[in-house]
Amino acid sequence: MAGTLRPGRHYQLYMDALPKERPLEQLLGDLLAMDPSCGVVFHGFPQSMGARFDPWAAAAKNAGLPSGAAFGLDGTSVSAEHKGDAVGDVASRAGVYVTLIDCESHYDSGPTRVQEMIALGQHARAKAPDALFIAQPWPMPLLHSGFPYEQENAFCDANAPQYYYNDWRSSYGAARYAALDPKFDEQWRTLNSGRLAHIVRPMLKTIQSEGWDDVIWDLITCLLANPTVIVWCDRGVPSSRAFPTAVRAIEALTDRGHTGARAVWDFQVEQQRAGAYKGRIDGKAGAETLSLLGIKWSAS
Repeated sequence: MAGTLRPGRHYQLYMDALPKERPLEQLLGDLLAMDPSCGVVFHGFPQSMGARFDPWAAAAKNAGLPSGAAFGLDGTSVSAEHKGDAVGDVASRAGVYVTLIDCESHYDSGPTRVQEMIALGQHARAKAPDALFIAQPWPMPLLHSGFPYEQENAFCDANAPQYYYNDWRSSYGAARYAALDPKFDEQWRTLNSGRLAHIVRPMLKTIQSEGWDDVIWDLITCLLANPTVIVWCDRGVPSSRAFPTAVRAIEALTDRGHTGARAVWDFQVEQQRAGAYKGRIDGKAGAETLSLLGIKWSAS
């Protein structure tokens, strides 16, 4: 099996939602300009990915981006064996640096879910024995105890659960990241120390590119705490104002020598000592902190 992802943000582009009015190479060039250290992962489905992937990969290469593949595998119109063959076929192609395995509700219940996951994994590995496969399972696995985590881990190199905090916006509001991140982490610690103790895989996170405009400071905190992260882009490419602003903030902090989870806190302390920062030192990059980084921000 392979290792894990290199540091950086890896944008998982839902290709069926890609804007039709702009060429793919132009969109990818814009993505690279926004985030020069990124990678791009094209999200499709086993029925069509084989024929569609090579032109996408060529566009990424022309734009100067490394590319991978991501498969939505919940559909029931094709067999688990066919899914595995399709995954392995693309994963084995030259230049594919990662393949994401996106299995959800279909594998959460039903009498054949374990056997299907075994077949999927065996067929994928038979075609791509050296590929890097990363699974994207549930963020709260203890609430989905029927999911075949063991069988998925058997052929995947790492887990990057879908930490989709913004799906809980109506329940938690602006507190969603602070409330859910430790809850998700604790559930995965419990699963890895118990049921999966014999087959633990490295942990990453998949987060959303959209939905952060009201809590941009939490997005910045999340990205600083997770220097290697997969970013789900359900509109084809990141379209919110918050995400590129957060990336700029992290670059500005890095340029000033502040990195890692304490970067914003340390920057606020530095600026307060210099008499520039008048706010509360809280480690949250709100409008005043962003302004001191040379970035204008308003949620509206």
